[in-house]
Amino acid sequence: MSAFHLAFSGHRPSDQPGRTLEELEATRPLIDFILANSCDFAAQQQKSLTLHSGIAEGADRIFCRAALNLGIPITLHLPLPLTEFKQDFSSEETWQLSKSIIDEVELLYGENNIILPPKNIPRPQCYAETNTQMLNIADALCVIWNQLPAGGTGGTQEMWMLANKQKIKKIMINPITQKIMINELDLAS
Repeated sequence: MSAFHLAFSGHRPSDQPGRTLEELEATRPLIDFILANSCDFAAQQQKSLTLHSGIAEGADRIFCRAALNLGIPITLHLPLPLTEFKQDFSSEETWQLSKSIIDEVELLYGENNIILPPKNIPRPQCYAETNTQMLNIADALCVIWNQLPAGGTGGTQEMWMLANKQKIKKIMINPITQKIMINELDLAS
């Protein structure tokens, strides 16, 4: 059976509107709704759902945990080798939460489901490269995005704009309004 590939991007926690950990955590029921309906949509297309995500702290980790809890296969796209990626986390505790998901994905789906970018791509371009890798595979993109201007290279807004250029179907969960916007993808049918 072929796969329907859903890529994901979302905010890291901060004190900006729509980026607090509480606001991001509050999107969990919406993520569960999107994942359940995406499974149904894929099945209607006679495909299986496969997810693609990074595993930064915040929205990525919430999304990945939801997918694992639902038993949906996931491929993690890492921007850097683990020893370097670890440096991009706010604490050892937040790194360990993401590392546990990396380990679980590898255990459940194999090392081929942990993808690294080409070597020698510096920060922050490595994050943009990871997003490009995911969109090159994706049939659709789901984001948790507050729709405020981007904070830098490789972020959710940049991924959304790239998906627009590539005419990839899109789903947005706004963590401020706690509403879902679906673009050209009928998940309700």
